[in-house]
Amino acid sequence: MRLWLRRNGIAAIAILILLPTTIAVTFSTEWGNYNESRAVEAQVVENGASATFGGAEWKVLNTARISAGSDEAIEAELPAGADLIVVTTLVSPGEPNAKGESPYCMVRLEELDGGTVVRSWNDSALDPIEYRTSDTAVSYCDTEQFEPYRLESIFVIPSEADGPFALKLEVSAELPRYLRLLA
Repeated sequence: MRLWLRRNGIAAIAILILLPTTIAVTFSTEWGNYNESRAVEAQVVENGASATFGGAEWKVLNTARISAGSDEAIEAELPAGADLIVVTTLVSPGEPNAKGESPYCMVRLEELDGGTVVRSWNDSALDPIEYRTSDTAVSYCDTEQFEPYRLESIFVIPSEADGPFALKLEVSAELPRYLRLLA
């Protein structure tokens, strides 16, 4: 054993130093890439205020709740024990990006407790419910729209969810930042 340590001692010490260093550098680089591709830095916008973000100005105009059992909920064919939240946002696109488009966004509804997200829901525009947005609104961020428009986002949530709620708005060019529009 002593003979082996004499011949290979320097190599063994190098492995003991280089292996953890290599692992640490690799994971720190990967963690940075992972973090940059996720929405982790909230820019909070108070209820009724607007914010310029990702090439457009955004403002929540209205948040409506359609309760389970109401005529509108029955007509929309909501599942039992579910409510519908409709968030109407005014989107005022700025100048087109390099591709000649206005910003595309992804939206989620967040239930907050203080500043902490308790749970969140995806937009339900493609879910099998029969709720239709108004004729003067769209249900997605329209990259071909350069004039101000109304974005109507719908969310099916459990009836016991009591908020407060916020609209989480992501624009891929702005990641890891996102807007949290208090609704």
